[in-house]
Amino acid sequence: MNISEANQFNVLLDWLFELPGPDGRIPSHKEGRAAAAWLADRAHTAISAGLTGAKVRDSWYWVDDGHCCGIDGCDCAAGEPPARAVETVQVTGERL
Repeated sequence: MNISEANQFNVLLDWLFELPGPDGRIPSHKEGRAAAAWLADRAHTAISAGLTGAKVRDSWYWVDDGHCCGIDGCDCAAGEPPARAVETVQVTGERL
């Protein structure tokens, strides 16, 4: 793992576990999703298998296009979704 990969991996972990990074803030959903897509592209290039960054980006449709994911208490269009919404879409790619 090179320094760029390590930095993106740290952003992803900080976002997933809601930990403050070196700058003292938790990465936004946009930053976390970008790190996940970047790492997917790197892994796909290295092993010629698995999801590409484009496929990973497609799984975040419900925040990027501003429509609600349908989860109770979620107002995606107003900003950040609840943690449970993020968890569900990351793991399954499906709505609850």
